[in-house]
Amino acid sequence: TATANGGSKRVDPSLLIGTGTLDANGSITTVNAAGTTSTVSMNTGGGSGTLDLSAAGPFSLSGTGNNVINLNGTGSTVNYSGGAQTILATTYKNLTLSGSGVKTLTSVSTIGGNFVLSGTVSAAAATNMAISGHMTLGTGTSFNGSTFTNTVGGNLTLNGTASLTGNMNTITGDFTISAGSSFTASNAMSISGTLTLGSGSTFNA
Repeated sequence: TATANGGSKRVDPSLLIGTGTLDANGSITTVNAAGTTSTVSMNTGGGSGTLDLSAAGPFSLSGTGNNVINLNGTGSTVNYSGGAQTILATTYKNLTLSGSGVKTLTSVSTIGGNFVLSGTVSAAAATNMAISGHMTLGTGTSFNGSTFTNTVGGNLTLNGTASLTGNMNTITGDFTISAGSSFTASNAMSISGTLTLGSGSTFNA
């Protein structure tokens, strides 16, 4: 918990993650007085740190001051690794959803690197999503692009029993649907790379 105090002894706390891994089993909580600022940044130092979040509500940001949240370091990764979790609406470099349960993406729209689902998680887009790197769904996971405009700048890969539904408008790289995986499209899509269908996979266009 970071408490930012105003007045003559002003305190503006900062949590900086430049390298290594920080495992946060509880919530990252800020309480800001008016005119103060709390900062959580992964865009610092080497910019390659990993933040592992396992609480159902990983962030609790309150008070009348300012919160500066930057999880977009040049090589940073944020891993929501618990059960059902609410994903903070901000820009990510690499975003991993692991563990189990429903991951609520709120208005997450920009992932500057890779987007990975693993474990038995399920998630759905809540707004248009632009993924600059690769998108990978592990066996046992599911993702629903809903009716939004979703783009993948790298490869899109479905492994094992992964399930993908809804809009996936543009895939710049390859699209691989491995044996046992399924994709049910709800719109026209563009694939610039190679479409590979594994034995027993399902592609419903």
